[in-house]
Amino acid sequence: MFTAHHSFLLTAMQDLQKDYDPACWACIGPSLLTGVARKITNASMIQDIPASADLTVTLMQRMMPVYWSAAPELLFPEEPVSFHRWRTMFGNSSTVHFFGKMTAHLVVHDDPQYSAYALLGPRYCPLAYGSTNQF
Repeated sequence: MFTAHHSFLLTAMQDLQKDYDPACWACIGPSLLTGVARKITNASMIQDIPASADLTVTLMQRMMPVYWSAAPELLFPEEPVSFHRWRTMFGNSSTVHFFGKMTAHLVVHDDPQYSAYALLGPRYCPLAYGSTNQF
């Protein structure tokens, strides 16, 4: 959440309009927002953003507990995964990104041992999970 008239969102929209590349699917996510944060705070590294900047940064692991290139294998494994392993993977997350661009082609099993979505969906996204017909 930002304070009233914070420059972050306006700067993000302006940078997106100026630099948008429809062929670059990752350019409007973390890359854009990281660049804006560094720009408006004059920090070369995110960890150097001063408290006075009125900008709190959430660690990527809170939203993306797995690296994008490992998402298919880790979120939809071929071998069964224990609930302890899932708990370890998601223990520090407040959200989970399923990387649809990387995983949409997968056949997903409605079994929590083989699918992070089958594990998390019924509890955290029951309407979306219940509306799917791809299991």
